Amino acid sequence: MEELSGELLEQEKILKEMVEKNRLLLDALEMDEEELDATLSDRSRYTSEEWSALQHHRELLEKAVDKRIEAAKKTSKKPTQAKPSEIQGHWIFVR
Repeated sequence: MEELSGELLEQEKILKEMVEKNRLLLDALEMDEEELDATLSDRSRYTSEEWSALQHHRELLEKAVDKRIEAAKKTSKKPTQAKPSEIQGHWIFVR
């Protein structure tokens, strides 16, 4: 159980860092998330080479995020109730 809480704290720390980096980037660009998405999705703003490079980097980022999500799912263990066979003799059952 302590492993799980440690992993969750680590994931929360990473998420907070990512959110802060995104905020700093958006502040530097003087845009909000919707404006940035619209700019990056408007093919008419880019040459075909730039558009291809942008799409390639977008795919790489999506794959990296997917890998991190899968890794987090694999490492996190869901807490479960003890099975009757795992209950030790020192437990007192109360109605």
